[in-house]
Amino acid sequence: MLNTYAKNRLSWPVALGFTLITWILNCWLGIGGKAVYPVLLTPFFDSLLGMIVCALAIYMIAELNTRFTLLSNSDRTITTTFLLLIAISMFLHPIQPAHLVMLCYLAGYMVMLDAYQSRTAPVKSFTASLALGVASLVCAQLVWFLPVLLASFVILRASSLKSIVAAALGLMAPYWFWKGISLLTGGDSFSRHLSQMTSFGDGGFGILGAKELWVFWIVLLVFTVGAVHFFMSIHQNRSRTRINYYVICLQGASAFLFLWIEPQLYRFVIPLCMVNAAILFGNFCSNAKGRIPDITLSVVLLLMLIATFVH
Repeated sequence: MLNTYAKNRLSWPVALGFTLITWILNCWLGIGGKAVYPVLLTPFFDSLLGMIVCALAIYMIAELNTRFTLLSNSDRTITTTFLLLIAISMFLHPIQPAHLVMLCYLAGYMVMLDAYQSRTAPVKSFTASLALGVASLVCAQLVWFLPVLLASFVILRASSLKSIVAAALGLMAPYWFWKGISLLTGGDSFSRHLSQMTSFGDGGFGILGAKELWVFWIVLLVFTVGAVHFFMSIHQNRSRTRINYYVICLQGASAFLFLWIEPQLYRFVIPLCMVNAAILFGNFCSNAKGRIPDITLSVVLLLMLIATFVH
């Protein structure tokens, strides 16, 4: 089962076809007036723009794998897994602000991993934090991911006082620009946005619907399986690859913790969880062997199929 999923050339096209079917179905429900998510333009154009953004995200994940050799024997399992996670997350199909957060996160990821023992680490720290700052313009509470970003640079052996200062400047750069516009226009949106950074909800997971909960538990399962396999087979990886996966585990665990604390930010944070879960599960599918991993993959795929019908 794992061998078929990881190495069969049909795995990726089948996942793509499955994703397109769910996308078209979601769009058709919206055109029929049965959409349960806000419509910005029309259901068709919302879905089309969302599809373009997610296609760009898939390309960035593939580029991430290629550039940093996250998988040595297969380059499709990460994007295949991400496709399936996107397919079952129909609430992410229409274009929405969460897509900007996902793209900024991936852009920052690519810069961050490239900082490994780099002499230009402060520049990369500034750029990665700039991407985080842009994402926080959409979701103010994401500024609290800065300590996770700095910890990632420590793991990558690229941390210094210059890197910390550069990270702070990168995070603040979008706000300097916004503050200038706010002074010129005389609006108070800037002040209201700053106040949201320390505004935390007190609602639990009860505020999420059945669809969102299904996706959350599946993504958490996928991440956990991938993380456990990585730590059990840690000796099989090269030093650079091992460090990259340390960062991925840290980023993913932090995203899940943040989501657990702030479930009302589900739409913004669950794509970040998906990115890290897809990478780790792709590594699991490419390298794990035996009957138990085969059963695990079968269970995950079955749950994804059930989640599609729940939607």
